[in-house]
Amino acid sequence: MLALVAAASLLLGLSATSPARAADWREYTSSGRQWREKCDTYSSTVVRCRTEIRATVASWNGRRFVTTTGWAFNNLLYKPSPRAQWVGNPLATPGEHTIDGRRWKTECETAWTGRNGCRSMILADVVDGSGGRYRYVSTWVFNSAVQFLPSSSTPPTTPPIPDPGPAPDPTPGATLAIATVGHKELPTGGLYRYFAPIRVTGRVTGSVAGTEVSLTLTDYSAKVWGTTSARTDSAGRFTASLPPSFAGWAQVVATLGPDHEPAARQFTILPASLTQAAPTQIDPLSTPAITGRLIPAVAGVTVQALANVAGTWQSVASATTAADGSYAITWNHNRRVLGAVGVRVRATTAWGNTFETGVTNTITRMRWPNTVITPTTSDEVSSTYRAGCPVSPGNLRTIRINQQGMDGTIHRGEIIVRADLAAKVADSFEQVFAAGFPVAQMRNPNVWGGSDTSMMAANNTSAFNCRRVVGNPTALSPHSYGKAVDFNPVQNPYRDPNGKWWPSATYSVNRPASVPGLHTASSASVKAFQGNGFTWFSGWDWHHFEYPNRASTTLTARPGAPSPTTAGDLDDRSLPQPDGWQGEVRDGSPDEGFTGNGTWLHAVDPATKGTDMLAVGCAPTTTDAPRPVAALEGNLTADGRPGISVALQFASEAEATRYFGAWQSQMQACVGDSATELGAPDATWLGRWDVDGTRWSEAAGQRGDTVKLTLLDDDLTVTDLEGIAANF
Repeated sequence: MLALVAAASLLLGLSATSPARAADWREYTSSGRQWREKCDTYSSTVVRCRTEIRATVASWNGRRFVTTTGWAFNNLLYKPSPRAQWVGNPLATPGEHTIDGRRWKTECETAWTGRNGCRSMILADVVDGSGGRYRYVSTWVFNSAVQFLPSSSTPPTTPPIPDPGPAPDPTPGATLAIATVGHKELPTGGLYRYFAPIRVTGRVTGSVAGTEVSLTLTDYSAKVWGTTSARTDSAGRFTASLPPSFAGWAQVVATLGPDHEPAARQFTILPASLTQAAPTQIDPLSTPAITGRLIPAVAGVTVQALANVAGTWQSVASATTAADGSYAITWNHNRRVLGAVGVRVRATTAWGNTFETGVTNTITRMRWPNTVITPTTSDEVSSTYRAGCPVSPGNLRTIRINQQGMDGTIHRGEIIVRADLAAKVADSFEQVFAAGFPVAQMRNPNVWGGSDTSMMAANNTSAFNCRRVVGNPTALSPHSYGKAVDFNPVQNPYRDPNGKWWPSATYSVNRPASVPGLHTASSASVKAFQGNGFTWFSGWDWHHFEYPNRASTTLTARPGAPSPTTAGDLDDRSLPQPDGWQGEVRDGSPDEGFTGNGTWLHAVDPATKGTDMLAVGCAPTTTDAPRPVAALEGNLTADGRPGISVALQFASEAEATRYFGAWQSQMQACVGDSATELGAPDATWLGRWDVDGTRWSEAAGQRGDTVKLTLLDDDLTVTDLEGIAANF
């Protein structure tokens, strides 16, 4: 079964008559096949015949391939006509052409066409196959043939020789010869239309210097395309230039005068071409290459990429060709901006000639997140990790992902989280990006030296940051564990234990959903993180999402029941109040690990508190330290300054002794950096801390199965601290 596709005919440069005279179909049989032909008067000098064949044709109906039997297009034949009618026409010009985005290929005077003929093929999608098994393939399809009338054997008439002016008359007997015809700019040979001037060199023998030589460029029809003249030097040599304004057979005739034999050189001027290839869909931040080749190959030609900007083609990037004519233009246009842009290329030679491909590619910057997750390096947490932090760099992952900024453009974000949560966080931000929910910025906290207040002021979204809870140096922020994300803090502020909103109170209570980047219960940001199991700290820490140990996905300012005032055997007698310090009633929060109960005491999670107290030290955290079975914490205040008392109860005195020894090692590792050891009597530690610009005094000790610690915002003496320890 035969499968064919008809390609539309195309003819440029001929003056068609209108209307054309229709003719009847002439049917005939050849090689056992049925054919038919119909010829029309296409122009005043050209007759065009359409040939069809009786065949079974397969085509796609939108759901499947179907076959029909009937007349199918085979080719167009332009019957013999003067070659002059076809000068510059792609159907009569050898080489490959691009017209209206379609690729054509023409050959002339070959074994296939014979003398005085050309044939053209078009690159088309053709149905291939048989027996019900079909597919589309891209291939060259024969489309048309052009036949020329035989050329006259009489050489073309040359135009009159210009007045030689002051030039000396040619010496009788002088002879003229053309040496070379080519492009000076293309030493490898070949002549190309519009590429560069045709350089003609030659020599006059037997004449004086200054003899004028006239040159004429003509085509097959003897049409004159250019004239010029040149004078010989002392050796009789001359050089002249003519414009290559057409493609096809050409002739240069050089003359000295009526008494001298002219010299002639015939050659073919080929069409210069420029190709281009570009990706159709790209990452919004990528800078791919637009590539192609200039024919003829010549180095140093400038190739520009033109973008369709509001209907106008504007040059937005460029490159120069290599020695083989190839080029690669880096496409930076509209980087960070989603959407499609039309692009085409133009080559401009050093001598001013330009070429365009005639092809327009559409490059679309897609809404692709391009998520990349890699192991976190030490350099990436240089300002947010120290020895003693509960999660090491080896247990963290760095996520890099595209995000849409407040300005609507695309930026590359970077955020670091605990390794086992990386996929969940990445998926959450992919959903945020797909919804077009903006992220002000997402940069490594190293930019701000790990300062939480500075990052909030800069509206930076971040996660891992090994730091203490504000106002409680004995507790680590959930960010220290890489399980919490702070997202757009300017639009979603945080209220600290003293009631201050950070970085400002602008959106603390009044929270219009129309504000870009503001979290609401129905926003894409909250839905994405809650869908991945994170808790949103609605009402007091609007920018905070945390992966919890419980199932809730939203925590308000007062979550759950009040925390107990006792823990295990620990009660108010377990936490002494130093002279001048009073218990402070606090509301508590998830970040602080308790819910207010109307007193200054509250039970806290013993495993978390035991880990936090070790992790605030400066040595690698030990994993074999005993865990407390109960923990009680109390808030203190004196003249507005904060203080903390903590008691940890263990299963035995031996375990309490082991824990306190590990804790002391952690504290001693900080001496000389952020801590000063003031004394270490038996089972006791006395010292000072400098944390976030605040001087803290500390007394700690192990008594039986209990470890106790008191930390005050005060610069106490050793005697004062010994007095506190004596009351443990």
